[in-house]
Amino acid sequence: KLQLSLAEDDVYLYIMDKDTAQYCMGDDTENAVFAPLKDWLTADISDMETYAVNGVDFGIKLDNCAFLNEKDIDFSNHYLFIRYYPRKDQLKRQLAGYEASIELANQILNK
Repeated sequence: KLQLSLAEDDVYLYIMDKDTAQYCMGDDTENAVFAPLKDWLTADISDMETYAVNGVDFGIKLDNCAFLNEKDIDFSNHYLFIRYYPRKDQLKRQLAGYEASIELANQILNK
């Protein structure tokens, strides 16, 4: 179900543990299912650990996320990812969801 979601659904923001991330990502950064942080991150995450593959950061560990900690939401040992930019055949239908997910992720991480 996760693989299908990554390929077709309108879901762009993912929170998962490291084992699941490794399963989804593997070692392929060129055809990665998640967007590199450099493509979407505007929040200051200097005190947060990242999830990297071959030196490219893709996810952010949520242990030190002030917003989630304030709300007593325990996502320790979990990472936040944004799925890749919509394909051309998905673009019109999914661009708004992609952009909203990026905005939400950055707001959560900025708090």
